Amino acid sequence: MAIIKIKAIKRSHKQTLDYIMNEKKIYRRPTEQQQAIDYIVNAEKTDEGALVSGYNCTPAFSATEFSLTQDLAKEVRGNFKKVGGADVRAYHLIQSFAPEDDITPEEVHELGKKLMEQFLEGKHEFVIATHVDKAHIHNHIVFNATSFYDLKKFRSQPYLTVSKIRSISDQLCTEKGLHVLDADQTLKSNYKMYQKYRSLTTYRVQIRQRMNFLLETATDFTQLKEDAQSLGVTIDFNGKHTTYQYGAQKRRTREDKLSDDHRFSKEGLLERLESNRVLTSYLETKIEDCFQRAASFSEFTEFLKQKQVTFKRNRHKEIVFQLFEFEKGHLPEKALNEGYQLDRIRECFSQNRPLVRLKKTQNIQELFNDRPRTRPTMDETALLISSEIIAERTSEGLLLNVVDPMGEKGQIFIDAHHVDYLSQEGTYQIYIGPQFNYYLNEQGKNTSYFIKGEQLIRQIETWMDRPKILVELPQSLIRTINDKGVILTFEKEGIQRLFLSKEEVSIDPLSQKVSVQLSENWHYSYQRKDRKQKRSPYEAISGKQLVQLIEKNQPMLDTLLSHRIQTYQRKNSVAEAKELAYHLNLLRSNRIKDVPMLLQQMISLERQIQQTKQSLESLKTKISEYNQVAKHLVAYQKYYWVKEDQAKPCSQEKQQFDLAEKYLTDRGISPLVSTEKVIELIKKHLKLEKELHQQLQQLGEKLRDYDKINQLLSDMNKDLSREKKKTKEQERQNP
Repeated sequence: MAIIKIKAIKRSHKQTLDYIMNEKKIYRRPTEQQQAIDYIVNAEKTDEGALVSGYNCTPAFSATEFSLTQDLAKEVRGNFKKVGGADVRAYHLIQSFAPEDDITPEEVHELGKKLMEQFLEGKHEFVIATHVDKAHIHNHIVFNATSFYDLKKFRSQPYLTVSKIRSISDQLCTEKGLHVLDADQTLKSNYKMYQKYRSLTTYRVQIRQRMNFLLETATDFTQLKEDAQSLGVTIDFNGKHTTYQYGAQKRRTREDKLSDDHRFSKEGLLERLESNRVLTSYLETKIEDCFQRAASFSEFTEFLKQKQVTFKRNRHKEIVFQLFEFEKGHLPEKALNEGYQLDRIRECFSQNRPLVRLKKTQNIQELFNDRPRTRPTMDETALLISSEIIAERTSEGLLLNVVDPMGEKGQIFIDAHHVDYLSQEGTYQIYIGPQFNYYLNEQGKNTSYFIKGEQLIRQIETWMDRPKILVELPQSLIRTINDKGVILTFEKEGIQRLFLSKEEVSIDPLSQKVSVQLSENWHYSYQRKDRKQKRSPYEAISGKQLVQLIEKNQPMLDTLLSHRIQTYQRKNSVAEAKELAYHLNLLRSNRIKDVPMLLQQMISLERQIQQTKQSLESLKTKISEYNQVAKHLVAYQKYYWVKEDQAKPCSQEKQQFDLAEKYLTDRGISPLVSTEKVIELIKKHLKLEKELHQQLQQLGEKLRDYDKINQLLSDMNKDLSREKKKTKEQERQNP
């Protein structure tokens, strides 16, 4: 298994020339993107350049080609400032292999290329260089943050992105046969060892939570250190790096271990404090001005909008202000003085009082404890697995055979940190996080599909045929019964709504009893009663805990429950009748008279689906080609002025112009072609691509309906055959 690291490259590679010493020197300081590429293609590290390659770009000109793609994206999609990520130009990824791995540099290079092809789905340019200057062979990969295919920005998500890259890398390494173990061998790590390690890393989580909380509102450096100390975090700026220590932590944590964007360095803290100070002062000034002019709260909010200030509630129901005059103009209401917050301002208007500043009524510890919490995490679930489900065993973990919701076969990787080998039982026990996303690799396909941990638990337990617990439901718990399932309510426990699907519910028509089949390791979603929120977030309870809750209540059968069951059965019959009517109308509207005609229609639909898929592939190729032409036209017309400018023969603008001119000349494309027309053509094709996707979905749904009708007719024919056979048998016995 390779070790994966990734960092964003944010500095603009289009900044103006930096002159050093005097104006006669035209040395341009390399951008962060160019520095990364220059470093990874170093001949001394890459076997004289033999282990360097690029995807959809030439390594030597890759920085320029990245820039051309980014320039075109701005023309077509804007500057990405509203959706975020405008400052990210590229990403630098490092894939390192252990010295003991029996693998050649060429194989490492190919593994890196396969990793990026699967991870980026062939939509982003990248340069890969394999370094052999150290004991451990490693790949350096720089990929464009902007897709050359659809001109969209790559979105890096904390933990999830690294998890996805690592999952693909682990799988490729496993397929390569690195460190394959026999069935009775133990792993190099295990769950128990990992829990000990995780208890140490918990300090980082605690530090990060407290510092992020403080940095939302802090404006003073000294006060920040004091508030951090009140929350148990000690900050030390004396060394080369800023370090943090929480509670009884023995070894300090460096700022770069908390985040890869330097937000917790001294410079990052000062920058954030200054930003908070400027935004807070600006917003409070606007509030004072609007308050003086307004006669009511509604008029006050209108004046704020005129000054480019709006506000809305986030997912935690907290108010956040948007200041459009600033690039990063988001500020939570709690950063303002308590007297300037909206509830206080509304009171001032209703009671005809002046706007005044108030002193803090809560200390920082109380505020931190009262902060909105995210959804509580569930403990990892331990599952015993048989050897049949294991595709490969390595020292790094297990590769398991699974299927996706559509029934397609694939594989997922479970890290050794979440595996124990039980020698007495001769089998493995894995630990699955119900809320964690596990990357699914399908053979021969580039997918970006994940399986939720809870789905994986249910799939494995179903495949292993683990027994379920049958529990009778008392009437007092049943809120509603319908064709989708049953909704339960537990008044004493504060559970307002817990849904169980119809597959888990069984109704005895004779005794009128309702029972459910529950699995101890499955998790079931529910909502609590929360007066503060209209709709409280979903939480989860294990099957074992749910069985205990149900058994607390004595089963009761009364007329109300019986009535509910009868109502459900009537509704279910109506639903079946509606489904039959729908299928009948479908046959009539398409003038299908018999089964052969139905089968003919299904064959025709399959042919249309295949043709639509081919059209989509052809369209994708055209879009890629038009994007390449458009980006070089944009560069040619934008930097045409450097053609006659002899003062800047080696500037980046000159490189971009030369590259664009060569591309257009090689393909016989006139540089005078209207860029706007090509861009409109791209937009038209992207719209057509979306329509084809919708058409493909509709054809698939229609084919599934026809298949269901075919199955229904087949079942009816079988029933008729049985009836005819039964009638003939009766006639034979009674001539």
